[in-house]
Amino acid sequence: MPFVEAKCTSCGAQLTVDNTKDAAICQYCGTPFIVEKAINHYHTTQNITGSIVNIYGSNSTDFVIRAGKLIKYNGVATEIEIPHTVTIIGEEAFMGCEGLTHVLIPSSVKRIENRAFAKTGITEIDLPDTVTYLGIGVFSDCYKLTKAILPKWFDDHLSEMLNHHGLAHTKTVRIPEKLFAGCVQLTSVGMPNDLGCIDKAAFDKCRNLNLTLPDSITALGESAFNGCKNLQLNSLPSGLNSLGEYAFSGCEKLTHISIPNGIKMISKNAFRGCSGLQSIHLHPDIVKINDEAFSGCTSLVNISLPKNLKTIGYGAFQNCTHLTEITIPDTAPAMGQCAFKNCVNLCNVTIPNSVTDISPSVFEGCTKINIHASNAWKKEHVNLLPQWVDEKKNIEATKSRTTLMVGVIMCVIAVSIFASGNEDMFPLALILGGIGGFTVAIKLGW
Repeated sequence: MPFVEAKCTSCGAQLTVDNTKDAAICQYCGTPFIVEKAINHYHTTQNITGSIVNIYGSNSTDFVIRAGKLIKYNGVATEIEIPHTVTIIGEEAFMGCEGLTHVLIPSSVKRIENRAFAKTGITEIDLPDTVTYLGIGVFSDCYKLTKAILPKWFDDHLSEMLNHHGLAHTKTVRIPEKLFAGCVQLTSVGMPNDLGCIDKAAFDKCRNLNLTLPDSITALGESAFNGCKNLQLNSLPSGLNSLGEYAFSGCEKLTHISIPNGIKMISKNAFRGCSGLQSIHLHPDIVKINDEAFSGCTSLVNISLPKNLKTIGYGAFQNCTHLTEITIPDTAPAMGQCAFKNCVNLCNVTIPNSVTDISPSVFEGCTKINIHASNAWKKEHVNLLPQWVDEKKNIEATKSRTTLMVGVIMCVIAVSIFASGNEDMFPLALILGGIGGFTVAIKLGW
């Protein structure tokens, strides 16, 4: 099979073609071409290296395109249409073009690489369904972006990495890491079909975002919706089985949340600072609430802890200033330091005898607390609360005063007997006086 050098008549990429064929398709831009014309095109431009590009655009320096890949946009237009010869928008191709407000992406585009449109001034984006790959932070920090429509299906950097290394995996439609991070004006996003995962910081600090999460989602990455102050959800996707740290931290408009059955552990800081959160439904099979998971949920009034709970992490509910009551389950979960610190309105806490290890800092700053537990448990954990320590001191002081008074009374009786001159009673007087005097001496430290 005779192979010869050729050049794509559309994108200019250098190719190797079978000259016995009539036609072929460019492996770079996907455009069909006549083989004979491609060979002739190579011969007429052979003084130009194969990696050099054709330049497109209203201005000859606007678009730098190599083999179908848009490497860089050098223009200053506010509205542009990407050439139809482009199949890949390269890494940081438009990054920092703050004057760019509208971009029309043709259906020839299949890949958009890392940070391609980061820190641009685009206000809306509609990605064609031909786009099957999105890199990290493609639209990150687009502070004017208000609306985005994603393709029906696409891959991401994680799947590509697994494929590259030949690792078997189930393909999952994912919203890539930091895709819209820092898009502070973003209000709505058209989601792809069968969305399975929202990766790390995908919507981080999208403070005006409000959307509905489909039940097909199984995983939310770290900081997925961190700082999304206007996000309103009543429940999480029913198929969710993985919830990353800081996933909803700072989501101030969340009011009621039901944790789905697939979640067995609430991650660190998952709902930290959700100041509007009034109620949380935790299913019975949750075994761990990690550090500061609900810290600063200042509107939370009460919560039923899961019956199979084994761990309450450091500061898990600290600064939940409206929390009024808690019942610790019989599973006797290990409670980290400051677990309920500064819950200033926490009045009623029920603790079973099965709880044997608890730090005094667990209820630090809970000035109104009343613990419901057995007397034996309270005695065992008398140092847990300051008021219990004071109560113990008061009881001990009362006992000491009573003992001293009894000793004095015995001495008085003895003196009275001697004064009466009743010699038959003198032995009793000696006994009373001896015991009473000894008691008084001990209590007064003589």
